[in-house]
Amino acid sequence: MKKKQLLVITSIICLLTVAFFWGDINKKLTSLAPDKAGQNVGSIDDMASSDVNTPDDNQDNKHNGEIQKSPEGGNLSGEEPVGEPEKTADSEIEYTKKENINTVITANGDKKPTNEDKKPICTLSITCKTILDNTHLLDTDKLGVLPKDGIIYETGEVTFSERDSVFDILLKETKKNKIHMDFTADPISKNNYVKGINNLYEFDCGGLSGWRYRVNGQFPNCGCNQYMPENGDVIEWVYSCDLGND
Repeated sequence: MKKKQLLVITSIICLLTVAFFWGDINKKLTSLAPDKAGQNVGSIDDMASSDVNTPDDNQDNKHNGEIQKSPEGGNLSGEEPVGEPEKTADSEIEYTKKENINTVITANGDKKPTNEDKKPICTLSITCKTILDNTHLLDTDKLGVLPKDGIIYETGEVTFSERDSVFDILLKETKKNKIHMDFTADPISKNNYVKGINNLYEFDCGGLSGWRYRVNGQFPNCGCNQYMPENGDVIEWVYSCDLGND
């Protein structure tokens, strides 16, 4: 009988102990649940607020980094404007390159070509005035193509490339002005020889006659396709009746 009573008392104590600990655990779980829920709700609210901009926020973002100005042109924020410094008449000339072309930007914003963009210029002329003094030697068939003043191409300035030879300049200008020009290219000496201009050929006015070229008053000792002129040179194509001695 005593054993049964002791067993019952022990069982009751165990149940009370379990109930006590269960109630304590339940309280702790209950107290933690609202905090976690609050944290989750807070994180969602933060995400929504970061992704959605109000009209006021959009207006602020639009003007972000800009300095507001008053109607009189003043600075409302009091900050110094950030950007390119104001150009003055004394500011240095800036050089910019676009498609391998150099330009100069002045203080007023005007663009001008630099000296590197300017092509060299020479003076060119084509004459046969010596024939006028030796018409007795000229073939009668050529009297119709002989200019009265002996000028085939008026003296004028011509632009050329730094890679152009005296022959290249002559070829371009005669084609441009529709002036007849005939030449031969020697594959051995690699020289181009001008035989005729304006239908006036070598030997048309004697056995020593023909076309020669001068540069700055001198007859070069090389073919016209091998002489590279410089800026400012004076190139003359003259018909000589005496190997250039006239």
